[in-house]
Amino acid sequence: MTSEDTRERITDMTRSITPAEMRAIERHQRLLSQEAQRDVPYEEAYDDWMANRAVAWREAHQARLLARQREEMLRHKWIESEKVHRDLGRDALLDWIAKYAAPWREAFEREGADDENAFPPAARYSS
Repeated sequence: MTSEDTRERITDMTRSITPAEMRAIERHQRLLSQEAQRDVPYEEAYDDWMANRAVAWREAHQARLLARQREEMLRHKWIESEKVHRDLGRDALLDWIAKYAAPWREAFEREGADDENAFPPAARYSS
C-alpha cells in the first residue's frame, strides 16, 4: 500500500467516526503501542478498536451522554421553575430540548465525551 493509499484510507476512516471515537482510537493506539513495544500504525489500531472495542465503547458513551443530558435537562427545569415559583415540568424540558439539546450534544462530543468526569459547561452551548 502506498503512502497515498494510506492517507486516503485514514481520511475515509475519520469521516465515519466522531471526534470522541477518534480520541478513543488514539488512546487505544497508544495502549497497543506500549503493549507491543513498537509504534502501532493508526490503521491497525482503528481496525483492532472497531473489531474488539467499538460496540462496548459506544454503549458506555451513549449511557454517559444520556445520563449527563438528563442531569442538564433537570437542572434547566429546576432553574426555570425557580424563576416563576412553580414547577414547569414537561414544558421546561421541552424548552431545553428546543434551545440547547443540539449544541449541548455537540459540546459533549467535542469536549467531554471521553472523560467520565467532564461535563460541557453551560456557557459553551447556551445561546
